[in-house]
Amino acid sequence: MTRDLNAKTFQATIGLNLYLLGFGLFPMLTVSFREEVGRLPTYVVSAFGFLLMYGCPRTNYFNSSRHSLFQGGSGSMWATNVGGTVADIWVPYEWVFNRPSSTFLGLFIDSKY
Repeated sequence: MTRDLNAKTFQATIGLNLYLLGFGLFPMLTVSFREEVGRLPTYVVSAFGFLLMYGCPRTNYFNSSRHSLFQGGSGSMWATNVGGTVADIWVPYEWVFNRPSSTFLGLFIDSKY
């Protein structure tokens, strides 16, 4: 990346840091929007944004950093939506025994519930 964009190593690490900043910041900014309009529009917008930023050419350092910020944000909106969707599949008293991680634990725990 440093060779392709004629950037210094420090500038290249800023792109990674902006990706992580977007990954952490966008869910905090979009959580109220998600509660108002539902998860499906947020899935569509975040998937479109992620794929759009993935396909955009990164011809210079500024574009690369900006695309990293928005790609991280779009990816995190998708990830937080998936967590909420999986949580809505089962009612709370079924959470323990219907999680994928509980498949192994189910061998050792009595499932009377």
